[in-house]
Amino acid sequence: MTINPVYNLQASKSVAFGQTYQFGTQLLDKSGSYTEKFQSANGCDSTVTLVFTVLPNTAPHITISVKTFSLAENSANGTAVATITATDSEGAVLTYSISGSVAFAIDPATGAVTVKDSSLLDYESAKSLTFTVRVSDGTAYDEVEITVTLTDVVETGLPMNAESVIIFPNTFSDRLSISATAFHGTVLVTAQNGAEVYSAKFGGYTDINTRNWPAGKYTVSIVCGKQVYSETIIKK
Repeated sequence: MTINPVYNLQASKSVAFGQTYQFGTQLLDKSGSYTEKFQSANGCDSTVTLVFTVLPNTAPHITISVKTFSLAENSANGTAVATITATDSEGAVLTYSISGSVAFAIDPATGAVTVKDSSLLDYESAKSLTFTVRVSDGTAYDEVEITVTLTDVVETGLPMNAESVIIFPNTFSDRLSISATAFHGTVLVTAQNGAEVYSAKFGGYTDINTRNWPAGKYTVSIVCGKQVYSETIIKK
């Protein structure tokens, strides 16, 4: 009769925060001491005690070096401002958020910052705006303060009216043109129900493809600094 020996062994294992480790029949995700029995091909039993360590979570690290950006006042909604970049040593999915200013928005997945409310970008009211971007891995985070310096846009003293702004044709089908060479700002087009169908930076002239717009009434608004001109038009 042969009695196979039993071996008592010790081992250790470390993994990054958020990772797991399969130890025999146990899936480990918390630090501690765990015991498991194994049997070799020749029938010998081994009792293995594993000291398992989950390393502490490391906060993400924001990697941008430039923290001040320049932007023309009255820039249209959606205008790109900056892209915040970050890394995480554990490879976690990062989420970006913004606080401190409602003038800007950030893509939670990419860190791209854009203009959210162009009406707040007024050089005469504030020459710069600051906000904070937070990058989180769900547990820890890193933050950076961003400054956007506004550049002054010369705003004409001419009044915005039907003489200085030409929208043609008033009854349109496939294309719509807007001419107001003395003004620079933002052009917005809304449907009768208030839904925005077009928004873009305006440099004095624009030609809009309206082929896919449903027939009906639309309102064209041109925003230049504190001046706003609106006109109702009809799509055939």
